[in-house]
Amino acid sequence: MRIVVYGGYAGAADWSELLPAKVEVETMAFSSLKRSVERRAERFIYLDARGIEKEAILEAAAWLSGRPGLAWGILDPDGAVDDPAALFFAGAGDYLGPGTLPVGETRLRCALARAHRDDETPEPEQARSFPGWAKLREGKEYDFLFCHAAIGAAERLREAIGEKRLAKLRESFAAHMAEIAEGLDGKAWIMDSHGLLLVFPPRGLADSPLLAAFELLLDRALVGYEVFKLEVPLTFRFAFHAGSAPWRPPGATGTVVSEDVNFIFHLANRGGHDGRITMSAACADAIPPQLADLFQPAPAFEGHEILISRRFQD
Repeated sequence: MRIVVYGGYAGAADWSELLPAKVEVETMAFSSLKRSVERRAERFIYLDARGIEKEAILEAAAWLSGRPGLAWGILDPDGAVDDPAALFFAGAGDYLGPGTLPVGETRLRCALARAHRDDETPEPEQARSFPGWAKLREGKEYDFLFCHAAIGAAERLREAIGEKRLAKLRESFAAHMAEIAEGLDGKAWIMDSHGLLLVFPPRGLADSPLLAAFELLLDRALVGYEVFKLEVPLTFRFAFHAGSAPWRPPGATGTVVSEDVNFIFHLANRGGHDGRITMSAACADAIPPQLADLFQPAPAFEGHEILISRRFQD
């Protein structure tokens, strides 16, 4: 991964303690900003707030925001910017200040993905654009955010509460997740022997299902006791993927044929981990910036780059 940083200094600055070792950083003089950006056709750059006057940053922000296809952010390791919100109002796509630096590679990739999530070229005739649940046509292919939710540590639970009670618990969990999905403009779509596949619109509320998954993982002990009346520890596992599938209403999905649907089931049941969220890089832009550091790269799975949440201790 490579980023370009424009700063008010001569020569290269040392970012080794603030940015990941795998990130290649090219430093450029702030005085050459306009000339270099026009010549190099960059898609994402950072301004180093150290040594740049506030007025010069605001002037550069106005100019950068008028450049189509270019996203920009601010690196502010010393906290020199007194009003970061003003930069976002001016069009900044990221701000890395004293509370964020040092920063991980995943965080930088998420910033780039989110900065460009709205400037993608639409597909011809908007073939898979999402018109709303009521307007979906059966058999037509649409883009979705997929989330597979399941109860973790099934073997331990089977020994603790028995097969019949585990089956009942899975039914109750599916009903609970269906209710959560409905509140986030999603739908419970396909059940399998391990859990439930939920589908959401590909944009808009895309980060809400992820936040809901985090809340369940963090509150798993309380949820297990208050919602499912369990006297033994409970955990969950979640998998996310963004892709497409032909639409079939819930209860009539037996004929759904989709590589992305197959992949999310494989990721959930073969690549998932108890107590963690596993997701493909295809939906990395669903990670809110404040949660980016909670994810780390994992080994590729079936040709897809994978991110996995850090493990939470009980």
